[in-house]
Amino acid sequence: MITIGFSTRKDNQPFIDYLQKTSMYKKVEIIQKINNNEKSLTQIYNEIINEAKHNIIVLVHDDIEFDTKNWGDKILNIFNKNPEYGIIGVAGTTDINNSGVWWEDRTKMVGIVNHKTDNKKWTSKYANGVKNLLLDVCFIDGLFIAINKPKIKNLFNENIPGFHFYDMIFCTENYLNNVKIGVSYDIRLTHKSIGITNSSWEENKELYINLFKDKLPIKLKPKIDFNSLVRHKETKNKFKLIVQTTNKKENIVNFLNNLNKLTIYKNLEIYLISTDSNFEYINQFKSNNIIIYEGFFETLNKNLSILKWDETFLNKKDELLFFAKDNILILNDIFNNINLIYKKEKHNFGCVFPSVLDSNDTIFSNGIEIIQNNEQNLNLLFKHNSTYYNMLNGYNISYFGSLGDFFATSFKNLENNDWFNINLETSVYNLDFALKNIINKRKVFIDTNSIIKLDINSEFNKLDEELKQILGKYLNEPEIKKNIKRIK
Repeated sequence: MITIGFSTRKDNQPFIDYLQKTSMYKKVEIIQKINNNEKSLTQIYNEIINEAKHNIIVLVHDDIEFDTKNWGDKILNIFNKNPEYGIIGVAGTTDINNSGVWWEDRTKMVGIVNHKTDNKKWTSKYANGVKNLLLDVCFIDGLFIAINKPKIKNLFNENIPGFHFYDMIFCTENYLNNVKIGVSYDIRLTHKSIGITNSSWEENKELYINLFKDKLPIKLKPKIDFNSLVRHKETKNKFKLIVQTTNKKENIVNFLNNLNKLTIYKNLEIYLISTDSNFEYINQFKSNNIIIYEGFFETLNKNLSILKWDETFLNKKDELLFFAKDNILILNDIFNNINLIYKKEKHNFGCVFPSVLDSNDTIFSNGIEIIQNNEQNLNLLFKHNSTYYNMLNGYNISYFGSLGDFFATSFKNLENNDWFNINLETSVYNLDFALKNIINKRKVFIDTNSIIKLDINSEFNKLDEELKQILGKYLNEPEIKKNIKRIK
């Protein structure tokens, strides 16, 4: 069972009835506290917590509507499945900066909240939800606070006057005492107002900053096991993975060790493409499922197109092919993920790119958007850049592709596009290949269920310029031109 509590200026029996009806518990405990500024919200909420008969306590504003049926049962199930959590909400953030303003960095915001004012309703969505997963945060917004009473370490701080920053201080004190805080996407609600800052908000913000000045900024780095979240039945499918190696010996070791953790590893036939300087080292990895190819002709060391004339390498018997560079880590079974896309989209399939995480575990790219101004200058926007949770949301059409350190295509498309531009290095030739597919009206996809990790910070400025040069060649192509965002 659960206890629901709220503060109100006057007796609000319709809201009590509404909470009882929407929670789907006939005997739910509802505690109403009538308060006309005699007490702070921190005092009111502590009274509710102390009076509650049940360990699961939900504190809500009295100006919300629930868009999820049976939400009371859902919140109880969430705590039952996640007993280590002390606080759960519907919106929050992983980062709180020195300013104390939790919404300052929108890339780290999490959750979905509907708003309604003046008969207008809209949705604020901060990150994609992951089904059946609580997203770890360090703060949740106070319009809906669900508490597992035995798990919290701090009650609301009654030194905070009024109705602002009560949630920030409650969450921060508990978070710093190792209480787990999460955002759930299983409960949707509408807030019938929008937040407004005023002088008391500014005053309480300064209280918050002074209280935690030695702890700010707070930055939570989530740990997500992508391999356990997206799983497939064991398959008999065999997949061919072509890996362009680099001269950094640790890259291929890390690549293969990480790949070996995946259950799909035994279903892979891996082609390691050596350079002229690392062939001897790469050759030691030769095994039943690892084949070594010399990816150079004399001094030529470009991309995989130099092997297109070798019929023992790839040929018409191959269907879906996966290409990678050894500077990435594959974090889940992207082979089956992409194979499902290929089967479904076979009639217009071009190629697929995965979600790319940066070395700090935020998303670097879920695809590229292009903005061009009147001076014809190009700016590249990498979708969902710097966010943690905008993945595991299926696949989407990409208008311009993404980074090329991992992608998949069919042998038919490889042949139709005359393989890759031999004058381009590995980091960009796959993007060039994707653009050719788009021009030929073959679909290019981003699969956010497929996750790789890549450290590109050290070379990003160079890469950014190379991407712009490639895109510049195709700007007047109709299929490319119509999807460019133009600004004045």
